Amino acid sequence: MSDVHTVTISGASLTAALWPASPAMGKQAAAQVGAWLHDVVEARVFDQGRDAHGSPFKGYSPRYRDWKLKRRGGRISGPEVNLQLTGALRRNFRVKGLHPRGGQIGPAGRVRAYAVHVDARRPFIEASKGELDRLPEIVVRVCERLNGATTIAPAGPGAGGRIA
Repeated sequence: MSDVHTVTISGASLTAALWPASPAMGKQAAAQVGAWLHDVVEARVFDQGRDAHGSPFKGYSPRYRDWKLKRRGGRISGPEVNLQLTGALRRNFRVKGLHPRGGQIGPAGRVRAYAVHVDARRPFIEASKGELDRLPEIVVRVCERLNGATTIAPAGPGAGGRIA
């Protein structure tokens, strides 16, 4: 099991043609598309508790579920399995090396080995088919907006890097 998954953007010839020629604008496009992909995968995995096929994660064993309920004060808000015991997987989930034809998605830092272990039981280190199907549309939107821009605005969370 790999600790990263390669993401291929379908319609890559279209997205490559639209990708900004300027290296700075290309970096900004990668940051904005990467922020979108990161946000939708993160929400599906950690907020909704669903794998790349849209299914809820496999439930916990009764013993572990009881321990977790006790640790949470007897209540569970949100999905039972959301891969957030400590939050380390969520904090270290990244989209890396994005370019006009794709990139990689997966954990970074010290949690990589643990993430591979978790992924073997509850696959999460990948984008869903629906997320990948939307990716070319997002690339087109970002690139059209950037190609029409006259100045480079900061990219990323909280700086206009969100794409609906």
